[in-house]
Amino acid sequence: SFFKTVKQRSDILIRIAEVLEQSMNDMAAIAIIEAGKSWQDAIDEVREAIDFLRYYATVASDNLKLIQLNKIS
Repeated sequence: SFFKTVKQRSDILIRIAEVLEQSMNDMAAIAIIEAGKSWQDAIDEVREAIDFLRYYATVASDNLKLIQLNKIS
């Protein structure tokens, strides 16, 4: 189902961060090819994306536990 609990959504963000981290060189290479980034800038971009994913996963877990998301009918 599209609608997930906060924990499930947080876990998804963490998993995406893990995949990005495992694929850092490939992701950096894409940034170099697609955006003309330098190697260091590309690595920094991937690391920043990983940091954002982990940050928002933590914020969701810590702050949104009690909020009930309503289904759209």
